[in-house]
Amino acid sequence: PYSLRPKSCGASTWKRAFRELSRRMTAPRTFLTQRHQKVAAKGCCGEIAGWITVSHRSDCRVQERREGNNPQSIITLNVIIQNIGSAYCAVQPNKLLVLWLCSRQYQPFAQDKPVCTNADSEDDFDSCLETRSASVLDHSLLARSRGGEEKNDLVTLQQKEIMFHYEWLAFQIQVQCPGCTYEADFLERAVSCEIPYMEVSGDQPGYERKGLLNLAFLSTDQLQSWYMTLPGGCVTLNTERLLL
Repeated sequence: PYSLRPKSCGASTWKRAFRELSRRMTAPRTFLTQRHQKVAAKGCCGEIAGWITVSHRSDCRVQERREGNNPQSIITLNVIIQNIGSAYCAVQPNKLLVLWLCSRQYQPFAQDKPVCTNADSEDDFDSCLETRSASVLDHSLLARSRGGEEKNDLVTLQQKEIMFHYEWLAFQIQVQCPGCTYEADFLERAVSCEIPYMEVSGDQPGYERKGLLNLAFLSTDQLQSWYMTLPGGCVTLNTERLLL
């Protein structure tokens, strides 16, 4: 293991380093949050924080899956949650919601991108959009920390995952995104990811506080630097812009 020093975090002492990392909402360093990874969404609520990264494909396209005669477009997201407080938290990853913008005339399994037939201008098109919950097809546990060590040999994601002080949890979800061809098509329309949790204090018997962790996705302007178009119309990830 390499030796980590406060200067690598932009501070002269560990106290200042912690404050700086907390101010920036820096994700815990895991195999999912290396320096080349880009954070698509993040947020903090109470004593819990979370980040979302994209499981990128080489051509930056969404995955196509066909079940019977119904084609499905799917994007894979990695969700990292960390307990940053003194109380321990119970997270319910199976009850998360992914909210994104859809056309009011959206039809499930539509092969073409949803459009608003009454839109004569960009403002009219925006008025035809509404926020809806995307279908999450699968949840799978990737890794978690226990006692300061990373454990990646776990395969079952519990309905309630308990996290103690500074422990983190990483799991993967597959989100259905009809009408999307590239990852950017979904990310530009994604609004937020909501994850229910509950704080329990060991010092105060009977203390429980329910909350909702909201991870807001980046704006369209911030996402424009993620991808670049190559000759021939191919799209690739711009690895020169590091956001972590």
